[in-house]
Amino acid sequence: MIRNIFVKACLGQVISLSVTRFSLTSTLICRIAFGKIYDDEGLERRRFNELMIESQAMKGGLFESDYLPSFGWVDKLSGMIDRLDKTFKDLDEFYQEPIDELMDPSRPKSVNPNILDLLIQFKEEQSCSIDLTWDHIKAILMDSIKDKSKPYLST
Repeated sequence: MIRNIFVKACLGQVISLSVTRFSLTSTLICRIAFGKIYDDEGLERRRFNELMIESQAMKGGLFESDYLPSFGWVDKLSGMIDRLDKTFKDLDEFYQEPIDELMDPSRPKSVNPNILDLLIQFKEEQSCSIDLTWDHIKAILMDSIKDKSKPYLST
């Protein structure tokens, strides 16, 4: 991050502190939650950012059925329901990928476990008071990430 700021400053380019802060925050969150570092300019980082932007848009989107439940057909007709379904399907796939990577038997054990490692361990050992499912684990990951990008998305 410092290198990127330095390079942009040397080239006389504008530096957006909100974008830089979002980049740092999402890097830390992904590192802690997934044990992964997404390259600032990489495809995975771009995908992560797009998913966060789209999920924020859906949270703030106008659904007619929120105000008049009998007008749910308007949401379907306008494409909002399909867009919402696609967004959550994409998010589900995004959260499933690191789970699949960690469940790979050929993967070496991590020296520094992340949140996902611990959740999988809780699920396998059944050491929680509840029976953890994969949907619970994805929900915990989603909750650990949600609203961390909000300041960037609202500017």
